[in-house]
Amino acid sequence: MTFRAFPVLGQTLGPYRLVRGIALGGKSAVFRGLDERSGREVAVKIPIEGALAGEISRQRLRRESLMLGRIGHPGVVARLDEGSRDDLDFLVMELVEGPTLAQRLQSGPLEEAAVLDLGARIGTVLEAVHRSGVIHCDLKPGNVVLTAEGVKLLDFGQARLAGEADPPGESFIEAAGTVSYMAPERFQGWKADPRADVWSLGVLLYEAAAGVRPFRGEGIPAVIRAILSEAPAPLSRRLDPFVRNLLEKDPNKRGSLRSPLDGLR
Repeated sequence: MTFRAFPVLGQTLGPYRLVRGIALGGKSAVFRGLDERSGREVAVKIPIEGALAGEISRQRLRRESLMLGRIGHPGVVARLDEGSRDDLDFLVMELVEGPTLAQRLQSGPLEEAAVLDLGARIGTVLEAVHRSGVIHCDLKPGNVVLTAEGVKLLDFGQARLAGEADPPGESFIEAAGTVSYMAPERFQGWKADPRADVWSLGVLLYEAAAGVRPFRGEGIPAVIRAILSEAPAPLSRRLDPFVRNLLEKDPNKRGSLRSPLDGLR
């Protein structure tokens, strides 16, 4: 599917005119919009018709809006508004300028010092997210924007409250790219808690340092087997202990954001 399939381009949702597409996922699309009252540019997220049952799509968007409003941290994309037009729900967020980490890594891995700085910055934001009672559940390079001020986390569409079960009718497995960042206990039926985000951060930092994901395979089953049973190749002497602590398969032994990242601050 491409943005050309959306008849909403050029139209308005409330006071927001949709100017062009920004990101297209399996269940939602994000557009650059213009608030015609103030002239401010914003990001407008809408569900993709047919990706899920209509009511589930609406619930997902409302949950994301609720989570963003609950967090309210400068390192997390801000919720500005929400609404509905002609039975189409939409979520309005601040427009975050800058490349995603995924885009940056297309030109190669980061230097060791940059990986350490990235870990400290993302870890600090995640601590605030977790203090609000929210688990991101989909931390990956495509959901981290590198801004002039540091980093900003996007896409809380999979977010859960700590200890909350996955909503009925939804699978927590999205696609192979997302599966690669999921903690092993999630495949064993554990509810989401902060330790799952800690694991995802470890995978993200490993990829930033090595240029490849730590757990790989041909197809989703092979990736899951690697996550559950394989050990990643070591990183540099300075990076390896920090990242390996985040990638402890037993969540009860896994380092908290405080323990391995205190040395990075």
